[in-house]
Amino acid sequence: SRTSTCPGQRVLTAIRQHRREHGASPSLAEIGARTGIHRRHVTRHLKQLQREGLLTYKRGVARSIVLVDRAANLSDDELILALIGRG
Repeated sequence: SRTSTCPGQRVLTAIRQHRREHGASPSLAEIGARTGIHRRHVTRHLKQLQREGLLTYKRGVARSIVLVDRAANLSDDELILALIGRG
């Protein structure tokens, strides 16, 4: 199953929230600020989440995190537009 550790889940939630609010991936510092995990250790959790198949990212490339769940990559405005388009 695709489950992650408690800190990993906090990282995943922080990424989803940031993408919904801003329509873009967060920086390592922003993930750290949302989770209370030092930015140095955020990369470790990103690697684990990538191994679990929950996201992809390119090390050394700013804001390159992409969640495997396509809907999780949309901002709130994009989700609303998608839902209206389905109506």
